Amino acid sequence: MRPLKTLTRVIYPQAVRRMLPPLSNLVVSLTKDTSLVSVIGVAELLNTSQSVGAQTFRNLETLLFISVFYLLINLPLAMTATRLHRRQVVDA
Repeated sequence: MRPLKTLTRVIYPQAVRRMLPPLSNLVVSLTKDTSLVSVIGVAELLNTSQSVGAQTFRNLETLLFISVFYLLINLPLAMTATRLHRRQVVDA
């Protein structure tokens, strides 16, 4: 086999299979550590929550809503990472 064909048919499929779970974990971590979509950050969410809580005197409800919102963003990413990791363990 030629070197390019060896890379595309043998090396790359194995490398991608091994890289997907760690890469998906990295995406989850980056989503948690950085601001979401460069518009909604954790600090901005908490600041907004505190402002609404100060106006309505319902701090617990606003913080709960913000945490559920944050969970809805990160949970699908974490579930995808778990599936990819399980798939890698089964394939190996």
